[in-house]
Amino acid sequence: MKSTVGTWQLCFWSALWGHELPIVENAVERFLYQEISVQFDEASTAGDASGSLLTIHENGRFCQHGQGSSPVLTYDTDGVQVAGVAEFDGQIHDEGERSFLISDKVPTWAIPKDLAAQMRIRYDDGDTKVCDSAKFLDGQLVRQISVVTDELYGDRIVLVYNRG
Repeated sequence: MKSTVGTWQLCFWSALWGHELPIVENAVERFLYQEISVQFDEASTAGDASGSLLTIHENGRFCQHGQGSSPVLTYDTDGVQVAGVAEFDGQIHDEGERSFLISDKVPTWAIPKDLAAQMRIRYDDGDTKVCDSAKFLDGQLVRQISVVTDELYGDRIVLVYNRG
């Protein structure tokens, strides 16, 4: 994660809303952990964005501050969809070139029981799962928030940041 240390400014966002997951083995995991990319063909919404900063420290801590410009929607530390970029702090867990953002403020009952999932999933209340990860691509930090509800429906938000 060394290449991503510093402050990043939100510049673009896109989202896919209410995607019906196929009824196949591991559909939830496939959706939550899908490879990060700047654009995806199925995007329902996309556009320029600003007003939000993501700061990543050398010790692996991060701080997301500034809600950003509308109409950006994300998910907060309680797994609720909110207007703007949800503000929170936490720890980054690196897994190869991908980094998972885990909040400090998740209620204990919404922390996954599986130890491996605790390093990838930032919220799991049994009905809603939120995976928040980032990857350095082509000089930008690309953050992907993948959400599955009732193991049937998926939302995916991509936030693109330039160095600040």
